[in-house]
Amino acid sequence: DAELLRRLVLPDGTVLRAKLPGRPTRDALFANCGADGRSALKVWNVNSAMGAVVGAFNVQGSSWNFRRRRQERMPGSAPTISTQVRPSDAEHLRRHSGGVAAWCHRGGQLTLLPNIDAAIELTLRPKQWEIVSFSPV
Repeated sequence: DAELLRRLVLPDGTVLRAKLPGRPTRDALFANCGADGRSALKVWNVNSAMGAVVGAFNVQGSSWNFRRRRQERMPGSAPTISTQVRPSDAEHLRRHSGGVAAWCHRGGQLTLLPNIDAAIELTLRPKQWEIVSFSPV
């Protein structure tokens, strides 16, 4: 899909690639993101532009079955969840003390946050996701 590729490449031809394996955010680390009815799975990473990326995913309605060793759907319908995404969710940005620009990829919204603890509110329907890119300003 050429349109998707254009969104992933900068005007000079470089690609912002993740430098590290995806890591869960502190608030998602010990949450049961598939079955508690309220938590989003949030994963962070850094890129070569000294920014960070946080992905929020609604994976409610599924859980790991340890006996069968596979992912299984839970009975009932998965809920819509609300979550907050902050620049401080990415460990790499915790040392930054100024403002941060945030770009929501699916929502197409640019927000200037005053500090790393300011939050962006997200509402995610079942199986929906949002990727937020943060860049210190």
